[in-house]
Amino acid sequence: MDFSDYKKKAEYAYPFNQGYSARLCGKPISENPYIGKPGIAWTAGWSKADESGGVS
Repeated sequence: MDFSDYKKKAEYAYPFNQGYSARLCGKPISENPYIGKPGIAWTAGWSKADESGGVS
């Protein structure tokens, strides 16, 4: 899913940010509470925390 589009960013910002925060708090990816596209956004946020160096 391409999150560079503004409309998609706005629509999925909440689950994306929740995933990012979950990763920073040390929660496993299996704790994704969403299904479908919001779940993909949550997973993308979770993965982005690793890419940005937020998790060691």
